Order: sequence, then structure tokens, then C-alpha cells
Amino acid sequence: MLGVSVVSGELVVLFINEQAARMFTPVDRPLSASSLVGRDLKFLCPAVWAAERIEIVRRVIESRRPLLTRTIWYGHQLVNWVQLIDSEYAPGGAVFVISRRIEGDLENRRDIPEHAEVVFSQVMTLGPLDALSSRELEILALIGQGMTIRAIAQFLHRSEKTIEHHRLSIGRKLQAKDRAQLIEHARLAGLTIADASRLRL
Repeated sequence: MLGVSVVSGELVVLFINEQAARMFTPVDRPLSASSLVGRDLKFLCPAVWAAERIEIVRRVIESRRPLLTRTIWYGHQLVNWVQLIDSEYAPGGAVFVISRRIEGDLENRRDIPEHAEVVFSQVMTLGPLDALSSRELEILALIGQGMTIRAIAQFLHRSEKTIEHHRLSIGRKLQAKDRAQLIEHARLAGLTIADASRLRL
């Protein structure tokens, strides 16, 4: 279940396994790992995403310290451990990236090192959650945290009727039959209130 890749400082894919290829390419038009090797991600991905990734890779190469990055990619929370490696194939430096889909809140997980520096990506692809407005994303994040309609209304300084209206709208858009299915959507994405203001691709 781990995606593994090696990427140069200029975002050229030196190695990628099939799991990572599935994680990073669209569900409706997936690319194989072999078709990605040797390709420049700057030309395969949206410019704003590539610029953010170049900054992360360069930061790891220059500091020689690993980073943990988090984003929502095609509706799933994706966590990447980015580690410097020495490679004769990338004189300007390269990183080894281990990618994993993780559900729920990152803060209280035992499998994430306490000392790890976490960089929250400012760009994301929401997959099915893209149908939701920013306010609906906030409400879904709070539902995912187990908050009641009343608690959400108090937290957001809105009426319970307004929050209930949003909840019904979210359910229709996600074709979720009940609260449990809404919580599952929020958990898969690791959705937080801050995600509502991040850039959507």
C-alpha cells in the first residue's frame, strides 16, 4: 500500500512504483509507472502544484533534512515522507518519496514521528468533494470530527436550521445516505476546516 518514487531536484521521475502511479494520476485516466519514468512532472501536472513540489524538494536537498508533506489528492489524504538521497543519475540532488493514504486526523497518530516537520500543501484535488462549497467543506470537516448539528452551529455562529440545510445539500452532492457515510468521506480526505480555504486544482 506504499507508493515509492525517486524524483530529481527538477521534478524528473527517476523511479516510481505502480502504487505511486495510481495515487498521483487521475482515476479516470491513470498512467503506468513505466510511462512516468524519465518524465518531467512540471509538464504533467498543474503549474501551481509543480511549483510547490519543486520548493519542497529543493528545501529537502538544501537542508539535507526530511520533510513530511500532507495534501488531499483525488479525495484522499496523502502523506509523503520526502528524504534526500545521493544519486549518480541526478547530480543536482534527488529525493526518495514514500507516499501513503492515511485516513483521519494526523495529529494523534503513533506512526508519524513526533519530531517530523509537516508541510501542509496549499493545493489539493478533492475528487468527489469538489462538488462542495467552501462552507460545506467546513461543515463536513466538523461532522467528520463527530460534532453535532447544534455544536457546529455554535462553532460557526450560524443557526441550526442553516447547518442542517448545508448537511442535506452535502448528502445530496455526495450521494451519502446517512451521517456515517458523511463521516467516512471526511475521514478518507482527512478533512480539516483549513482545507476549505486551500487552492483547488
